[in-house]
Amino acid sequence: IAESAGSFLTIIKAKVEVDEAKIKADAPIPTDGSGGAFGYGIITNGDSIMVTTTHAGVLDSEDQVDALDPVWHNHYVRLGSEPNCNDLAVIDIRVSWNS
Repeated sequence: IAESAGSFLTIIKAKVEVDEAKIKADAPIPTDGSGGAFGYGIITNGDSIMVTTTHAGVLDSEDQVDALDPVWHNHYVRLGSEPNCNDLAVIDIRVSWNS
């Protein structure tokens, strides 16, 4: 049923500019936390990714009211090799408290 209705995790169009990124998904993107913990990433420099995410349970953004607030915010991660992973893995994450 979920497949026939589309998925907010399936990106069908993306437009990235210096100061703006727009993503269109196959289904409406939840903005109230009902989608659980998820996000979208944009590769910015080979091994660097800007991740826009929503999750409850961790207070790591000034935009969150408390740890249970799943407001959208950004993290910056770096990919690299990890001994227990056949593909690229997150080897560094920069939590940016400021939006």
